[in-house]
Amino acid sequence: MNMLRLAYIEALIITEDSLNATDIMRFFGIKRAAASRDIRHYKDNYPGNIEYCTTTKRYRTCKTFEAKVLQESAYDFLAKLKPLEYYFQ
Repeated sequence: MNMLRLAYIEALIITEDSLNATDIMRFFGIKRAAASRDIRHYKDNYPGNIEYCTTTKRYRTCKTFEAKVLQESAYDFLAKLKPLEYYFQ
């Protein structure tokens, strides 16, 4: 499993309070199946962190959320990742 993408999922959940497969697809330049697989892996391995909202069709933070992947601030992680976005496309 791609730990960088799992960390990205966690960072988006922390900073944006929600995400969907399109967010991951756009940043990493991957197919929907791979993005959905990453989200499912995160949800299965870290239960109680994210839940799917059928109204918005996005995953959102659960009240029991606890960071499991990130070892640093989500904002710091995203700031470090941003310059690399070009290489993922």
